[in-house]
Amino acid sequence: KEHQFPTDTKQRSSLSTKKREKLPQNHAFSYFLFRHGSPDILCIQEHKISLSQLSSRSEMLGASMLEGYESFWSCCVDPKQKGFHGVVTYAKVGTVRSADAAPLGSAELDAQGRCVMTD
Repeated sequence: KEHQFPTDTKQRSSLSTKKREKLPQNHAFSYFLFRHGSPDILCIQEHKISLSQLSSRSEMLGASMLEGYESFWSCCVDPKQKGFHGVVTYAKVGTVRSADAAPLGSAELDAQGRCVMTD
């Protein structure tokens, strides 16, 4: 379920892909953002995009390169945790000063793609 957090300056949304909305085949992820009000910040858990797909820009629906947005990814790279996926934060360009995909201080936990810390 999408949650909206009202503030005076930013529109934020959060989404778990476990109850994901099916997009028409010919629509990119940018269409999803537009349908949901083009939030300033969107956090997604369980994104299901591997680091190799992300690195080669072969992920579905053009999810890594959205016009007007920066994206900050944490992908599971732990071979023992094959069912784990990761998290991503989308932020309108200029919204985020820094991002850290390994903020937990534990190599084991950070390799599981559990967190992206943005400031």
